[in-house]
Amino acid sequence: MKLLLRKTNFRWQKGKAKSVGTWLSTDPENTVFLNYKEKLEKIRTILTNWKYRRLTVTGKITVLRSLVASQLVYVSAPLCTNEIIIKEINKLFHLFLWNRKNDKIKRDIMINNYPGGGLKMIDISFKGDVD
Repeated sequence: MKLLLRKTNFRWQKGKAKSVGTWLSTDPENTVFLNYKEKLEKIRTILTNWKYRRLTVTGKITVLRSLVASQLVYVSAPLCTNEIIIKEINKLFHLFLWNRKNDKIKRDIMINNYPGGGLKMIDISFKGDVD
């Protein structure tokens, strides 16, 4: 480690450092990988804990919106994501929602509001505004 400020003994970490819950690295790809890898593991744990409870589809959507999506909001604000991460997260969402079986309702219908025949399912790859 290189000493940056002699009076304060501040040292710059090699490789990676964690600040306010976010991993930082000199390599942007490594920063994204570290942060989303950690969040994906936490999401899998949350979904595993809720998997065997007898929830309705709307109950599962509530779990996804409140417990899982909240894990992503903080980390996704300062970091860019890539298509692979978005696909992996959406895959986890839908496997949880339909008990690891095929979708019963089309995904583009699920994200609609109730009057539009949807269930307000979260889709992190959706670019528009849903009210």
